[in-house]
Amino acid sequence: MKSNKVFLPFTYKCSLLMVFLLLGVGANYAQNKTRNRLKDDLTIGRVKNDLIGHRLSEGVENGYHEPDWTWTIKKGSISDFKVKKILEKSSNKVVFVATMKLSETYFSYDTTCKISYRRQNGQPWRMDYVKSMGMHVIVTHEYDDCIRASIEEDGWGGTYCLKLTNTSEMTLVAAGDVLTPNGWVRYARPIKGHEAETVGGLFGGGSVKQYRITFIVRKE
Repeated sequence: MKSNKVFLPFTYKCSLLMVFLLLGVGANYAQNKTRNRLKDDLTIGRVKNDLIGHRLSEGVENGYHEPDWTWTIKKGSISDFKVKKILEKSSNKVVFVATMKLSETYFSYDTTCKISYRRQNGQPWRMDYVKSMGMHVIVTHEYDDCIRASIEEDGWGGTYCLKLTNTSEMTLVAAGDVLTPNGWVRYARPIKGHEAETVGGLFGGGSVKQYRITFIVRKE
């Protein structure tokens, strides 16, 4: 019985394989180029460099910092930068949402921000503004056993406070929430080595009934 199969020469098969491989490499190159470039000469590397010196707020309604607190982006502090969503894109304007990791000496923030770029008449891109959409401390649990917490009388008769004792030589920041007659109240307390700080009490927002510790990080 006569076969209908067509046998391709070995060299022809190799040529086809090379074409497929080159197409795959080309597609990956184009994809990576798109990821690294927002528009024309506006690259991810350029954005990261432009962010240096800008200040971000905590970016959440009920945060651990005062409302006027800001964090200045320093050289070398940005890592894991990703463009998550393009909000607007035209010949003279690009607005997008980005995520990144911003690092201090001893701890880091998971950060989301809105970034806007503009240009006029084909001039180079200029960063218009940066707006924080949330900065959250990355919890490592490395120093959890360095803080001793207890609810104790505050010394003013019948009111209680949360006492946080630092059992290490480092300055640590303990943050979380306490339940007072006014409801749950957020706190963040820097505590020097082998010293103690209190939350709540008669002159600190009311008697503390319960507490939560969300994170403990090293400050100094």
